[in-house]
Formats: sequence, C-alpha cells, structure tokens
Amino acid sequence: MKYTITAKHSVLSETSKAYAEKQVRKLDQFLPDFPMDGVILDIVIEKYHKRSLESTKKDKEEFKGKEVRPSIDHPVYFEVTIKMVLPVKPLVVTKLGKSVDEAVKLGFLKLQRMLQQYKGKHFKDVSEYYDRKTIRKEGI
Repeated sequence: MKYTITAKHSVLSETSKAYAEKQVRKLDQFLPDFPMDGVILDIVIEKYHKRSLESTKKDKEEFKGKEVRPSIDHPVYFEVTIKMVLPVKPLVVTKLGKSVDEAVKLGFLKLQRMLQQYKGKHFKDVSEYYDRKTIRKEGI
C-alpha cells in the first residue's frame, strides 16, 4: 500500500508519525485480496485554533447579559483527513481530536468500519449473505 502523511501548520513528532504508520499497517489485515500497489492512502493532519467567545475582553463586553456559548475546553484541535483510493470508489474520513494520536485513532476506526461496508457491498466472498442469488429469485 502506498501512503503519504502530511502535516499542515505543525510538525509531527516521531512518536505520532510511528503511531500513524502502525495504524496504516493494521489496515493491511482488512485488505488481503487487494493488490497493494492499487491502494493509495493519503493522511492529512492539520492543526488549528478555535477561539472562544469569552476569551477576549472585547467579546466579554459585547456579549454581556446575552446567552453565550460556553468556552471551548481545549483551544488547539487537530483534524485528520484520511482518503483511501480503492478500485470502485474512494473512502474519505474526517475526524477531530484534542491530540494528533486521538484524531488519528478516531479516523482509522471510522475508516475500518467504512472498509467493512465497502467489502460487503462490492465483494461476494465477504458479504454477510451466504448466497446473493437467494436474495431475489428470477420470475418473482
């Protein structure tokens, strides 16, 4: 499997990079029948800041006495976008986390669920039904 890991607005530590590579290797058990050169995986990790409405003095004065959203518990978030290009259709997952590892973990869990659905729909051998011909018989 070909994969790329890209970080935007941040630098990934070696441990975070190793954790993402470990998650990529876990996906190989879900893809035993695919040619490894045909599967492309792009992982984009982006760091961004969320600003709370109550964080600045100007905002406090402006929204005084009004119903205000609660302040954000963690001002720095990481967004992981995982795109897996497969023969029939690509699978795209976007998840948020408070740390790089949390976002990567949530993204790969979602991708594994989507991959199971993909295999059930597009491959007869992996389907939950014993024989797909019994679902709808001819002449009925």
